[in-house]
Amino acid sequence: MNRGIDMGKAVSAVLAGVVLFAAMGCIQAPYKELVYKNPYIVDKLYHGMTLGQQNGGSFSKAGWSPGADGQIAYDLPGMPQGQITIEASGLSRLEDGGVFLTLFEPVNSRYAEPFITKNPYLITLATKNHLDHPHSTFDLLWTIKNFPSDAPDEVRYSDQTPEASYQQTLPSGAVALYPAETQTLVLTWMNGKARLTVDGELVIEHSYAPLTLSTNALRLVIGKSPTQSPLGLSDLTIRKVVASYPGM
Repeated sequence: MNRGIDMGKAVSAVLAGVVLFAAMGCIQAPYKELVYKNPYIVDKLYHGMTLGQQNGGSFSKAGWSPGADGQIAYDLPGMPQGQITIEASGLSRLEDGGVFLTLFEPVNSRYAEPFITKNPYLITLATKNHLDHPHSTFDLLWTIKNFPSDAPDEVRYSDQTPEASYQQTLPSGAVALYPAETQTLVLTWMNGKARLTVDGELVIEHSYAPLTLSTNALRLVIGKSPTQSPLGLSDLTIRKVVASYPGM
């Protein structure tokens, strides 16, 4: 009997030690490591559903296809620094292309003109047709207008431009696209630079320092842009969307 009791105490002690060791490991883990494991959005669209607000398009085992008019919208925090990753197939330069990523500051949930194109924070990413743009595959529009925080909406969301502003569209140069393959596009903004990479290759870099992207919230739209007519990428399929801080 004593041996059984002693053995039970020993097992309990070992288990307690394992639990304590694991707890200590969690406590001692670097802060950034814990944060990096928790992006704002990881939307695996090949599961036939989305974490965003879907309007049109269709799902398949490969992911979500917007067609001409489909959209998925995601609500994000202000994110003065951020990263958006898209895994997509069907990217092509043989079609009209168009804006397939739009990032802007939401205004009273009004999801229509004039608050999109006149938005103080408007970022769009578009593909280009190789016949009209033989040397440019993507266009990245990056807009920042630093209005005072107490500026009324009729000024903030208008054509007015304060002294501190940045708006520029830069082409990517020719980038290899493989419509039958899934390619990874990563848009990162931090430390005064906005960068677009395609399959790990840097293709566009904006320098907007010393301005900062300072909003209370952002809205990300994948698929047909609220700024534009139907999307011209008939075979585009989005497999995954991730929104996080750089490094996550």
